[in-house]
Amino acid sequence: MALSLFRPVPLRLVLGIALSCMLAGAPAASAAQASRPPAAAFFNNAEFGGATLSPSGRYLAARSSAPGKSMRLMVVDLQDNSVKTVASFADSDVRRFQWVNDERLVFDVTDRNVGPGDTYFAAGLFAVNRDGEGFLQLAARRVGRGVVKSSTLAQKRMLPWNTYMLPQPGSQDSDDIYVRSPEFDHAGRVVNTNLLRLNTVTGLSQLVERPGKVSSWMLGQDGEPRLASVLKEDKLIVYFRAPGSGGWRQLYQAQAFKGNDAAFTPLGFGPDGLLYVEANNGRDTSALYTVDTASGKLSPAPLLNAPGYDFDGYLVANRDRLLGVRLLTDARENVWFDTGMKAAQEKIDQQ
Repeated sequence: MALSLFRPVPLRLVLGIALSCMLAGAPAASAAQASRPPAAAFFNNAEFGGATLSPSGRYLAARSSAPGKSMRLMVVDLQDNSVKTVASFADSDVRRFQWVNDERLVFDVTDRNVGPGDTYFAAGLFAVNRDGEGFLQLAARRVGRGVVKSSTLAQKRMLPWNTYMLPQPGSQDSDDIYVRSPEFDHAGRVVNTNLLRLNTVTGLSQLVERPGKVSSWMLGQDGEPRLASVLKEDKLIVYFRAPGSGGWRQLYQAQAFKGNDAAFTPLGFGPDGLLYVEANNGRDTSALYTVDTASGKLSPAPLLNAPGYDFDGYLVANRDRLLGVRLLTDARENVWFDTGMKAAQEKIDQQ
């Protein structure tokens, strides 16, 4: 669960866009029909979601669709509330997307009407400008589709189907992002995951040096690779690369798949560079701790714990500091460290 930058989205705007998307193209309904929604309404795919602000906060990107239509990617200019569809496909739905910078987005696709067992295409990877220009396919959707057999320069640079976005956005100050590319053995098991720096305008990519056969990667607060987890025999080794350093050094090692009081699971880096992790540290349940990246040691006391529950949540931060945690116990709740956010939450709860 990675760090999530908190940028408040105007609720009135989001609800207005969602309502417009749901009503677009819908036939008029009689009063009798409106009083009792059809059963299909409870099983239909969502027609709006994923609202995400651009790095500057001026633009809002979201997925939207009308009944019977595929999910498209749209961008709202919050200065004049103009809306533009920037990517849509007749036979595919936009799935995940991220802002590359204030002018460009990257996304992948799926087919919401097909079950996993009937899926024959990968998610692919695409980039487009916020005005709908500069569309480029970055990764293929078919296994073995030509990198060397393709005719155009853009197709020759196209990455293979097993190329995926990271759950974390990059630095969002250039045209580059980081993508992961797993390698498989003959039985289809992942044996290594490469990390590539990919230019979303040219399609050129560069392999990032890795400390071994990596199982997972994590970017730092600056959008650069900071953690690499390596499974070696029965050992789990976490490597750290400090800002300004080109080399990896071992941060932590433990036996994999076995209980260990000092074991931890990285959650993300805060804006101040502090590493936040989930760990038991001798307790019956896990909690939120910090790790000293110089020594690899856990903080003596947890930053946050939920009595009777293992920690299950993600960090909420702005560009300056950690604001709080979105926590799951028997229900979802926000735990705020920031006094301003705490006061806003109390005001909302009283309504």
